[in-house]
Amino acid sequence: MLFSTVFKCINIHLSHITMAVILKYRLIVFSILVIGCNSSTTPADKPAPPLKTQHNVSEDVIQSEIKKFQTRSKSLVGTSYPFLKLLSKEAGIPGSVFEQRVVILNFSFANCKPCILELEGISLLYNKLKDNKNVLFLSITPDDDSTVNAFVKQHDLPYMPVSVERDIGNKLNFESGYPTNLILKRGTIKRVCSGGFPTKQQSTNFFMGSFLATIEDLLDSM
Repeated sequence: MLFSTVFKCINIHLSHITMAVILKYRLIVFSILVIGCNSSTTPADKPAPPLKTQHNVSEDVIQSEIKKFQTRSKSLVGTSYPFLKLLSKEAGIPGSVFEQRVVILNFSFANCKPCILELEGISLLYNKLKDNKNVLFLSITPDDDSTVNAFVKQHDLPYMPVSVERDIGNKLNFESGYPTNLILKRGTIKRVCSGGFPTKQQSTNFFMGSFLATIEDLLDSM
């Protein structure tokens, strides 16, 4: 799947990426292996097997960019989320709400296949937590309102994504690509997960397992 837009649609698992966009080199690199989900409790990265690409890009260059991506994601954990005012404005939610709750931020768009594979797990997660007054769930998308409405109807989503301008969405998720999921607690970043999984079942297991466990641990300490 190759987009003419500047989206980074990254399908990341402990051992898989179906696509990554390395903007520094302005190259599209396919079938890269990397770990993309980071938190204070995430295990150490597993070594990646040899890379195979459809472009004349050295493995050293790709591994270097992967390490930079991983380091940046890990460095965000424990820091204050810097875009609360912008997020508050775009979502139409008072900033004080973000500072009082555990916030789940989901970034996706309709034509992103890894995003679609997450829908079942994200929906189950949303339904499990939607009645908890200490949780705020927001799905952010660069799609326009008509695309969002059609997407929600097509996939029978229990939540309505918030449509924002593309550059704003990219800013809110630290230019980390799609899908990206963040967990905040009272404005502090607790987990960053950029990417998806090879199968819907793996994605669902992740969101209802490790990802949910992180949220529940944070709620226990509220």
